[in-house]
Amino acid sequence: MFWTQHVKRLTDTLQLLDIDLRKSETELKQLVVSLLNQNGIRAGGTLRLTVYRSGGGKYFPETNEGHLLMECMKHEMGAYVRPLAKTALLYDRMKLPVHELGNHKTLSKTIHINAAIFAQKRGVDDAILLNSDDQVTEAVSSNLFLVKSGKVVTPNLESGCLNGTIRKILLSQLKFEGVQIHEEVLTVIDLEQADEIWTTNAITGIKILNDWNGKRKQSLIAERAQQELNELAINSIRGFLENLP
Repeated sequence: MFWTQHVKRLTDTLQLLDIDLRKSETELKQLVVSLLNQNGIRAGGTLRLTVYRSGGGKYFPETNEGHLLMECMKHEMGAYVRPLAKTALLYDRMKLPVHELGNHKTLSKTIHINAAIFAQKRGVDDAILLNSDDQVTEAVSSNLFLVKSGKVVTPNLESGCLNGTIRKILLSQLKFEGVQIHEEVLTVIDLEQADEIWTTNAITGIKILNDWNGKRKQSLIAERAQQELNELAINSIRGFLENLP
């Protein structure tokens, strides 16, 4: 799903980090198809591409050549279902720095891992992170969306949040009547006042927080967005299959 957007994000991050993968999009697609076939995955699967700088050199790399590790596994979800509910709490013990690197999906996610452990120990599913300016940024492994008075808002990239694939899809392609998504500076007060709180990632699509600090939240717009996201995902898969090497 959303192959083109995922490759674009990977390419942008490699360029930022000065890593040279030396593989075209066509070559990547060939490798992906071969791996899926070898593992017998026809529907309901996840794919992870990790690129790392090869060679030694510690802080001063001896080479900028990139090596590729690809993993895939079967997954019970073949499509995005009705938004699943989950619980979350605020994590403010360690705060995210505000810089461009936060917009990219890198391996440097120590704060996110600590937030996940914090949530696990307290028996909840997720945690919402703040940046060093006390702005709401994202959840452990997903972007964040709020609905306030019918308007959908998400933290802007200047907050240091991940420029996630589903986030970009919703911002650019969500078109159902009467709903627009805006990028804004969000605070903890906005979480309290929101009518709906969602998280988004490429594996599960949209998930909802049906409760925040004891206040019940709705899911009406999230459900409509998930339906349209499913249609966009299916169309993207068709595009991938039609353009196989």
